[in-house]
Amino acid sequence: MGLCRMRRSVTAAIVATGLLAGCAGQGELEPGEVYDPIEPANRMVFAVNDTVDTFVLQPTAYIYKEAVPDPVRDMVRSFLEWLKTPVILANDLFQGNWDGAGVTASRFVANAPFFGFVDNATGLGLEYREEDFGQTLAVYGAGDGPYIVLPLLGPSNARDTVGLVVDHFLDPINYIGDGPLDTRNTRELLYGRPDPLDSNCFDALRGMSARLAEEGRELMVVSTPLHPKWKEKYDPDGTFMADFDKRIMDTLSATGGTYWNADKDWSTPVTSFVDAVHMRWSVVHDFTAALAEQMRDTAIAPMPSPSLETAKVP
Repeated sequence: MGLCRMRRSVTAAIVATGLLAGCAGQGELEPGEVYDPIEPANRMVFAVNDTVDTFVLQPTAYIYKEAVPDPVRDMVRSFLEWLKTPVILANDLFQGNWDGAGVTASRFVANAPFFGFVDNATGLGLEYREEDFGQTLAVYGAGDGPYIVLPLLGPSNARDTVGLVVDHFLDPINYIGDGPLDTRNTRELLYGRPDPLDSNCFDALRGMSARLAEEGRELMVVSTPLHPKWKEKYDPDGTFMADFDKRIMDTLSATGGTYWNADKDWSTPVTSFVDAVHMRWSVVHDFTAALAEQMRDTAIAPMPSPSLETAKVP
């Protein structure tokens, strides 16, 4: 499992970079020009998305379309739309769209007898409509912000990315157990012994950090927690992760940057994990809050003491 395949590190670096870049001024843009301050990261995510789309999503969609009859697909679509009602209704209300809120609530009631699988509402003239918190922010004058390519989700911007996060917490489904990741911790660790670290990935990280430094901004790399049992089995003496930490530090030393080793610096119980690297939805909220606090402290602190847990590279 080389660095390129260690999604916990590469993805965290991209996300953190996007958040920091979103705080920078947008400046004046020419008509039709897109504000894309993190273009290298966006291109990287786009390439991954395109590969997944070609080899996974498109074949899956084709098989689903061919194997599942139209009436069943209509029922599935109707059910998923019904589940989204709380988020749509909340944003109707946030926007002061009382007519839209009435339609949304009426659709929910009309389709409730069959738990949304049967769309009675459309036949009653209650058409389905989408609303999200990104649209709500736009109603109150929020600009698009920088262009961002999200993993799997595709092109977006800072405003709509914030909207996705808020909509997640507005959705009551995410407060029932652990949502889609409610596996009772029965999955295997999935990730085996790591391959040697790939120097090409560190070179790419160094290049991204150098570009940001030239623009007066700073890269933040976040190493997210690993399952204790994975470390016990595959890195019992800690040498692999120590080498990983050192190479991250060496990579950032030339251009400056911040490295937060959440695996050491943030307390993560065994029950927080779904597999070797993925945390449950119920834990992600706390981790996101800790990451936001770390970013805030990094932005206002002159220079925290260097260490492998939380390091500010001059």
